[in-house]
Formats: sequence, structure tokens, C-alpha cells
Amino acid sequence: MKNLTFFSSLVILVSSFYLFGTAQPWGLDFFRKSFSPGAGGEVLPIEAQEMLAILMETGRREFSLAADLSDDVYMYQRTVEYLYPYRIISDGKVFFTTKPNDKGSKCDEISKASKVYLYECH
Repeated sequence: MKNLTFFSSLVILVSSFYLFGTAQPWGLDFFRKSFSPGAGGEVLPIEAQEMLAILMETGRREFSLAADLSDDVYMYQRTVEYLYPYRIISDGKVFFTTKPNDKGSKCDEISKASKVYLYECH
């Protein structure tokens, strides 16, 4: 039993050196970055990334999603998860869409990015 414990410890030690050594393109810093705020966001849809940037820029805490974003189940789920603690509310005056000014002249554009627009309706 003593030999098995020693052998297991040796395997773990050697594996650790291999994983965190210079032979890999990533190291310990890679794992540290994974716990920082916003980590992993680069794999999400660009629309979700842009929404977060706009919310941070404008200081808004609540928003709605237009049908073009909310009807896409994948987009909706990723948006809810990524934008937490910002709140998605139904039928709000401030909303995101991928279409330019789809509510007519009663809405003002607050901000836009390459794929999403943020509007406020009166």
C-alpha cells in the first residue's frame, strides 16, 4: 500500500510539471485568467459581447430584447448568462435589437455597435 501511495504521488508530481511546464502553450497564468471578470466572453456571440460593452458604457442596469434577439433561444440564453447582473425586463423602454430603428421615429438611438443597437422609446 505504501508503494502505491508513493507511486501515485510521483505520477501526480510529474504530471503537474508537465502540465505547467514550458512544453505547453499555456501555463499557470492561463488558469489564473480564467477566474477574472469577463473570462470566456470571447467565445460567446458577438451580439452578447457588444451588449455588455454598451451597458457598461451607458451605465444602464435594465433593458429589453427585441424579438429578433429574444426569439433565438441560443442567443437569449447566452445573453442572460453573460450579462448577469444586468436585468432583462419585458416590454421596457430601453431595448436591444439587431435591426436599425425598428420601432419608428418615437425611439431614439442611445448607442450602437457593429451588430446591435440600443434604443430608448418614449
